[in-house]
This record gives sequence, structure tokens and C-alpha cells, in this order.
Amino acid sequence: MKRKVAFFALILSLSFNSWGQNLVPKPAIALKENTLSAKPANGPVSKSSRTEVKTSKPYKIIIVTDSEAYSKASEFKNYLITKPPFSRMGDSLQIELVSMDAEKMNCKNDHPSSPRIITCNRDLIYKTQSNYDAHLSLAFTSKGSGGAGGDIPVASMDYPIQTMFHEMLHTYGLDDEYDYSKSEQSVYCESPVSSANVVYFKDTPPYKTDSLARSKHAREVHWMGQIPIKQLITSGSDLGSQSLVKMNIGLQPLGLFRGGSCNNEALPGWRPYQSSIMKGYEDDTIYPIYEEAILRNIESAVGRKTTLPPAEHHCVHNKPSIEVIKNLGQEIDSALKKIPHPHNHQH
Repeated sequence: MKRKVAFFALILSLSFNSWGQNLVPKPAIALKENTLSAKPANGPVSKSSRTEVKTSKPYKIIIVTDSEAYSKASEFKNYLITKPPFSRMGDSLQIELVSMDAEKMNCKNDHPSSPRIITCNRDLIYKTQSNYDAHLSLAFTSKGSGGAGGDIPVASMDYPIQTMFHEMLHTYGLDDEYDYSKSEQSVYCESPVSSANVVYFKDTPPYKTDSLARSKHAREVHWMGQIPIKQLITSGSDLGSQSLVKMNIGLQPLGLFRGGSCNNEALPGWRPYQSSIMKGYEDDTIYPIYEEAILRNIESAVGRKTTLPPAEHHCVHNKPSIEVIKNLGQEIDSALKKIPHPHNHQH
């Protein structure tokens, strides 16, 4: 009898924890038409500074391109709608290609400290954006080589398609997760500021335990609460998650890895993943931290919140009904009858 009760308790416990773990379909993101408080890109604001906006206009992106780069721009449009949250926005997103004369765009490499940086005719592109009533403009060019972030993301046609996405994510508030060169740091890193994906603070080893390290730096690392307990943020007595020899593309664990644009010995930088679209192009997955940053900016631009779909592989844990429990009990009884009694064992 005791064996039966214990077995029933075990099965019942497992049932409550895993019952109904079915994949939930991903509904399209709905941009609410109700009057809402617009959120700024960098987080919540005080009640006194909120702006009431009521609109149902979709989030609109124009891709400005010269004729030679047009096919690259078209390729990027198709690429972008495969990436969350854009892949789930449906009619709430509009993307339009706009042809422009290359000479008028005037894109070129003119930053000696950062040779890959491209600048274009910002005034003309802003005017075009306004004429198309768009929220964001991107620029593809056949002139120059490289890319640039900022208010108008730019990418050249000779760079990988992920380049524009990387530069676009800068516009949404994400920083580079690779270390800048000394010349670049001298220009961009005079006063490093933490962002959605890179934080700066001085570590203080040795750390006795991983939990103590988490507690000490919880306020400095805003994604600390999302890091799984099994994913250590220390390596021995030093701070920092240990890099994997082989990464699982699309399934990288959230952690605390050393590095970031202005990372140096005096003020270390820390990023959430071993690699990402903001560090290189090996893994261009949009992990939750990045998607949250994108959505905050979209909400700020359109002046209303988005209805978020469940995360991928999200499971719903429904409590079983009394009838389900009774049926489970009967199944357990049936299973127990099939287990040989110890006294019936032959030696």
C-alpha cells in the first residue's frame, strides 16, 4: 500500500508540473489602437512626462537605395521579415523600397579613425522619410564599403546582409559587443554608458560563490534575474561566464561574458551572450533581450504598446481537473498491477 501511495504522489506531482505542456501558436503582434502612454526607447518615464497618443498607423520603414544596391536592399527586406519581432507583426509593419540617385545620396567613407564607417546625405534621407510618413529609414549604397548605425542605419552592398541588421539594432539602442580598437575607443569611449546589452562596472575578485557574485552585481546587470541558476556567471573565483568551445546557434545560454565596445582593464564591459549579431554574424538570432529593446523603440515611435505573443516553445501549465486526477489514479492502479510482487521473484 505504501508503495502505491508513494508512486501515486510522484506521478501526481509530475502531472501538475508538466500537464498541458503544448506549444502555443504564435499570434501576430497587435499594435493596440487604444490611447496609451508612449514609452521612450530607454525605459519607463515618470507620469508627468508621459505623452498620450491615439493612432492605429502601422510602423513603417523605408529602405533608401541607389540602383546598383537595389537587389541587396530587396534581399534585406525579405531577410528582415524573418526576424522577430518583425516576423510576427503582420499588417502592423510596412516596409517600402525607395530608389534614389547615388550621387544625391552622397554616401562615402570619411572617418579616418573608423575606415569602415559610411556617412550619407542625412538631410535628403530625412526629408524622404518625412515624405513617406515613415518611422525609420535605412540606406543601402554601392558607394563606399562598410556600414554605420545611428539615426539612419547605412550598409554597403559588398557587406554581408546581416550588416544592415547589426547597424539597425544600434538605432534600437543596442551597443557593439566586440571590443573597439584603440583608435575607435579614443573617439567613442571617453565616458562609456551602459546600454540594453552592454554594461560597464569594475569586478572585485575573488568571488566565494556564484550566488554572492549575482547578489553583488544584480543592480549593475539588468538581465541578471533572467540568467538561469545553472548558467554560472563566475569561472573559479573570477567574474564572467565561461565561453563554450562549441556554441549552439540559436540556443546560446544567457550569461555574463566579458567584452563590449569600450571594454578595457580600467572599466570592463560585460555582455549577455558569448556571441550575437552585435558581436559578429555567426549567430544572428534575436534573443529576448534584443527583441525587448526593438519593441521598446517601436512602441516609442508609434506611441502605443504592442501585444506580445508567447515566447517560442512557451509552455502552458494548466492545473488538471478532478476528473483528470481520477483517471490518472485509475491508470496508476492499472500500472501497479503489472509490477511483479517481490515475493513472486524467482532466485
